[in-house]
Amino acid sequence: MLERLVVLVLASWLVSACVSPEEQRAADAQRCSGFGFTMGTSAFANCMISMANQSDAQQAAVLSQRTARDAESAQARQARDRVTQDAWDRRTGFATPWATSNKPTSLDNSKFECHREENTVTLPDGTVRMTSNERCSSSSF
Repeated sequence: MLERLVVLVLASWLVSACVSPEEQRAADAQRCSGFGFTMGTSAFANCMISMANQSDAQQAAVLSQRTARDAESAQARQARDRVTQDAWDRRTGFATPWATSNKPTSLDNSKFECHREENTVTLPDGTVRMTSNERCSSSSF
């Protein structure tokens, strides 16, 4: 009997993966009939309920596995993002919220060298436009 139940569960799982609910019920009814249960009896109804419960349990297990896999992927992605951010922080001197105490907590301005350029341009209509541009570079890059 246990062997039949295992075969029944596996067959239900395979069939339920690619059929409509109506097709699943028909397949379950055929399987219950194949086990010798007569349609309309309480034994047949119990068989159908058992099939539905097994299908629900299988779907719940698949959903649980997907959720666990998605959570693992999210954790791995966050770890990669932290490594990338930490590498960027070391290059730029910036700190992140998860930074360790030996990292700088603010921008180290001594690593930057800035130059200001100011330009005055007279346009053809006689208006004067002044522009200012500041360019900074860092020796740590």
